[in-house]
Amino acid sequence: MKQQKRTFHPLFILPILYVAVIYTFPLFLLLDACGVPWPEQMENTLTANALVWYLGALAACFALQVFVPLLAARRTDRVIFLKSAVIVKYSLIPLFLGCGAFFLIPLHPAQVLFVVCGWLIVAFTSPYIIIYLVKSYRQGIYTKIVAAVGCVLQFFFTADVVTVMLCALKEKTFKKWTFAAVIFTALFVMLLIGLLAAGVIALLGSAIFDAIKQTTAPMAFDM
Repeated sequence: MKQQKRTFHPLFILPILYVAVIYTFPLFLLLDACGVPWPEQMENTLTANALVWYLGALAACFALQVFVPLLAARRTDRVIFLKSAVIVKYSLIPLFLGCGAFFLIPLHPAQVLFVVCGWLIVAFTSPYIIIYLVKSYRQGIYTKIVAAVGCVLQFFFTADVVTVMLCALKEKTFKKWTFAAVIFTALFVMLLIGLLAAGVIALLGSAIFDAIKQTTAPMAFDM
């Protein structure tokens, strides 16, 4: 048997475009926070204009993420939809890990906004894997219960990515990407746990030091 050549399917352009739009505005905010010297005439309007354009592009991507896969569902092989899901889900892992790190700080109103925006981003990446699961069920690859549970899990953080990983391993596609995503996620989580532990130890050490200082201060005064 000849090994099939890997080809770039036109549908892959859509998840790549979606990921590019998702990362554009956080990158802009990062540059703005780092004090990038914007032109003086743009200083007051740059953020507002960028936000308007970004929201417009994001709304257009949301619509495309739903309608284009549905229109291509009949004529496109199910594995293409799985590969599209792998592209978009794996590419957004760093974004959600970074936002997850933000939740290590005390409760902040911006966290609610992050949850809402994050859920919308996750929800509009789901058509690819849902179409894949439906087509796989019709072809007898998955049972009705497995396909239904997989579709529901696409609307929950982390569970959606785990589902895509399991499907990719079953189809024996993007195995290197899957293992790389697992390793990257594990290392990042370990780093966060380490930073959190270091912060807790530093706080405890500071509290113990202050307590010892307050205890020994009267003794020094009496001497």
